[in-house]
Amino acid sequence: MSIQVIVQLSAKEDKQDSFRKLMASAKKDLPTVNGCQSVNIYHKTSNPLEATLVETWESTEHHHQFLDNAVKSGARDTLKEHLQEEPISNYYQKM
Repeated sequence: MSIQVIVQLSAKEDKQDSFRKLMASAKKDLPTVNGCQSVNIYHKTSNPLEATLVETWESTEHHHQFLDNAVKSGARDTLKEHLQEEPISNYYQKM
């Protein structure tokens, strides 16, 4: 059974443009990662600096492998440079 990963991000104001580019890249590239079935990205209408990713993965193991690779490649550090605080993420399954 697939799982949903919901990630909440708050971008730094001075990084807003490059953050939007990162999110556009994530929307295009993330579904090509082994185990990722889909990704939808939303921004808060009252605050475009706040974004939520809703990702569907085959399993938590696939997502953990993706995260490990993101750390090794430096992609996680690049994302963190754009954020006000650590991302908040949780795993969900349909009831």
